[in-house]
Amino acid sequence: DGVDAEDPEAQEIFQRGQMLYQEYQQFQQAATLRQQQMGATHLEMAYREITAAVNVVADRLEIDLVIRFIPPDDEFVLTNEAARHPFRQRLPRHIFQLADDASSQARRRRDVAVSDDNDWKLFVLSFSAFFTAFYSFIF
Repeated sequence: DGVDAEDPEAQEIFQRGQMLYQEYQQFQQAATLRQQQMGATHLEMAYREITAAVNVVADRLEIDLVIRFIPPDDEFVLTNEAARHPFRQRLPRHIFQLADDASSQARRRRDVAVSDDNDWKLFVLSFSAFFTAFYSFIF
């Protein structure tokens, strides 16, 4: 009732199944590539049609200046992982780097100290205000 893995007929069936699966994968890859190409072609055609329509409307309404997005010839290249917007990605990396000189480090330490001081002042002020409010409600 069971199929023996060593049986030549079972081996042939297994090889045919593998060949069919490989053919299926190749077909799927070709279909995906063709779909991506068609999508890019349709997107480009749609952009050109919209641009032409905007120009027609601008001519009819006698608009001299139409502001629109004009895609650059070069592709956007990720230059900074933290910059997620395409415009920020095209900026040089040194713009996003912080100065690590002695004065900036001292300024950061001073800001942290002031921030801790403000936290304590806020805590004392809040505690005093709530204590006064609850005390006045009770008595």
